[in-house]
Amino acid sequence: MFVSGWQLSIVGSLQTVLYALLVLGASVFLFQERLTHSQMVGIVLSVTGAILINIVGEFVDPNTGTRSPIRRFAPLGIHRGVTGSIDAMPYWAGESVGGVMTVQPAAAIVR
Repeated sequence: MFVSGWQLSIVGSLQTVLYALLVLGASVFLFQERLTHSQMVGIVLSVTGAILINIVGEFVDPNTGTRSPIRRFAPLGIHRGVTGSIDAMPYWAGESVGGVMTVQPAAAIVR
């Protein structure tokens, strides 16, 4: 995925959807489970929700005025033309910063 130029911000959601569809396919073909119409509607709604939850805002290009969606964790600087859920946009320090317990000099870590 990384080599072919996929956006990293959508890989997690896509992976979750694909795993769910894989398990669903296994239950239908290997275990002869039957899907009702309401279950199929539920599947479509959940896949749609997994895709839509990844869009957290909107970017307006100041030069052209075109609008485009901002995906969760997309590498975009926040400025005047950006709207949406700012707290769900990129975390520049990373998601693992909460795991830092002590501050150490680099020499103590790299030996």
